Amino acid sequence: MNNRVIYTCITGGYDQLTQPNVINDRFDYICFVKKGTKTADNIGVWQIKELDFDHENNIVLSRYPKLMPHMVLQNYDYSLWIDGNITINDNFIYDVLEQKIKDNITFSGVKHGARDCIYDEAIACIDANKDKFKNIFAIVKHLKHNNFPRHFGLNENNVIFRQHNDSKIIAFSEMWWSLFMTYSKRDQLSGMFCLKTHNIPLDYLLPNGANTRNHFAFCYIKHSPKEVKLSLLDKGLIFIKRIFKHINKIKGLSLKIYLRSY
Repeated sequence: MNNRVIYTCITGGYDQLTQPNVINDRFDYICFVKKGTKTADNIGVWQIKELDFDHENNIVLSRYPKLMPHMVLQNYDYSLWIDGNITINDNFIYDVLEQKIKDNITFSGVKHGARDCIYDEAIACIDANKDKFKNIFAIVKHLKHNNFPRHFGLNENNVIFRQHNDSKIIAFSEMWWSLFMTYSKRDQLSGMFCLKTHNIPLDYLLPNGANTRNHFAFCYIKHSPKEVKLSLLDKGLIFIKRIFKHINKIKGLSLKIYLRSY
């Protein structure tokens, strides 16, 4: 077993497990799945492991190993989380990881491709109906109450390097998980606050301006929920959702007004 691991989690058929286009023997590859759903010990290079943690919500279930690596990867010193829709495409990322390890970097991520502010991300999440308005408003209120600045920075959180057993990283992870479970289930809305709170320097895996959608090191695949044949009722619900989308625009405007003085 290596002391370095690349890991992911796939639940509920939201993504399909893909094989890295480039493999490095110094890393293990682990895919976590829901308890009771494992069908093989290995799929390609990936070791398939069932989570000890369980939850009825697949989003919460998949975020547990993502946000709490010290609880599932105790035997490893270094980890790289990748979302299930991200494929490693080039040796570039392995070279970067080796340098991060050499430089004793404890946390490194990827900059968000469109925004640099949690508050702007919150408005975007409301507009896109990514979570309930009350959950998003609650985390924004928490951030504002704690004087978290605008334009502090924003990570994609779909690729994260960590020395996950480092004491400061564990404290960061525990806070991130707590905020995630208490407020919004959009981890982008709390991650940067936790980094700042624990004085963890901002560090990046890719050059400035690069992200997982435009850099050759990765292949980004749109999330792929299972296709289903739509009934008349389903079509009616989609129409109603479109109406609510316009309502969300109004909610997003209300959040902008709330943040105007900040």
